[in-house]
Parts: sequence; C-alpha cells; structure tokens
Amino acid sequence: MQLTNDDLAALVTEFCGVVDKILAKPTRDVPANLIVVGEDGKRMQIALLTDDLNDHRRKPDLMHAAAKAVVSQRIVPAAVVMASEVWIAPKGWSGRASDCPARQEGIMVAVVAADFRTMMACRSVARDSQDNIVAEDWMPTDSGTNRLLEEFYFGYDAAVIARGFTTSHCPSTGTPSRN
Repeated sequence: MQLTNDDLAALVTEFCGVVDKILAKPTRDVPANLIVVGEDGKRMQIALLTDDLNDHRRKPDLMHAAAKAVVSQRIVPAAVVMASEVWIAPKGWSGRASDCPARQEGIMVAVVAADFRTMMACRSVARDSQDNIVAEDWMPTDSGTNRLLEEFYFGYDAAVIARGFTTSHCPSTGTPSRN
C-alpha cells in the first residue's frame, strides 16, 4: 500500500489532534512517540526516551532499535509518524536548531512515507508561570526532509538484512520473508 499525499496530510492532521488532546490539560511536556503505519494498516506505537532524543549522537541508535522492534513484528512500514518537542531555529540558521541562540521551543508532528515523502506541522510554544506548555496554532512547514525518521528506515533495512529476510522497506516489496 503506497500512501498518497492526501494520506500523509491526514496522518499529520490526526496526530496534531492527538497532541491537541494532550495539551487540553496543563502539561509540562509532550511525550515523544513514534507510530509506525504498516502497509496492511496495522499500527505500532513506540514510546521514545526523551533523554535519547536530546542527545543527537544517540538518535540513530534509538531509531534503529525502534526499527528492529517493527521487523520483529513483521510489519512493513508504509509511513512513520513522530510527535515530539523540538527546538525551532529562525529561517536562515544553518546549524542544529538546538545550538541557535535565537531558538524557540516547539512541538512537531512529522510523517515520512517509505519512499521518503515528508509532511510536517509545527507550533511554537511558551510556558506559563507553572512551566506548563502554552501552544500557538499549528503551521504546516516546508516538508523537506526529516533525517531522524529517515534514519528509522535505514535501521529497518539493516534489521531486515540482519534477520535474513529478502525484502526492504520499499512499499512494493510486501511483508518480509525468509530466504
């Protein structure tokens, strides 16, 4: 099952709604979650450790571990969705957003299809006197790429090969099967 751009946009909208429900009550954080949407429509949710997401050197390992879990469940991903807190740098900043002195706190929902088409939405946030999140409206962002979620697919392919399966994440290949 190859997802259309409308399908990807619907996933962004759906998960922006999930974040909105979290923010409907006072909260200090939005738990980082990875949702894998399988070609068969099955979904797998993986809670991500925020400390690992804060260390850019550990992010690839985190995505590869998530991918291994997906392979073990014999799910062929059609898309990967992630909602998490992020740093937002102003346009023109060329380094990591976390290194930008003018960065803003934000929340992002990103969807990356198996063919690497990407759609994202982001919102800036502020904090109230109790350090709870006060969010602005969602804004679609330039889709570009999401290297972190692309790393999931690289980990998926590595896990497929390591287990002796014959297929990769490509949408037309079907469920992983042993040689």
